Amino acid sequence: MLYLHPAVQFASTMLAIYVIYTGIHRFRSLHLHTKTTFNWKRHTWLGMLVLVLWSVGLVGGFVVTRNVWYTNYITGTHAKVAVVMCPLIVFGFATGFY
Repeated sequence: MLYLHPAVQFASTMLAIYVIYTGIHRFRSLHLHTKTTFNWKRHTWLGMLVLVLWSVGLVGGFVVTRNVWYTNYITGTHAKVAVVMCPLIVFGFATGFY
């Protein structure tokens, strides 16, 4: 179980880099007035997948630390970064649905 969390988080972070890359095309199109193609559906679908995986990983990380070490926040900064990511994930969902 301890290997599942880092593997899923790493894979979703790599996917997030691709989603950001596709979003750059939209930024260039809208704000820099450059002719580019933007696959909106792929960007949105993969972005939502990344946010779901990050959410599952966040909850899973807290559940695993609670069950293995019988306490939360034992990982220090790692857990604090996860808490900071919560509003960012919510913001990502909100802007993705909008």
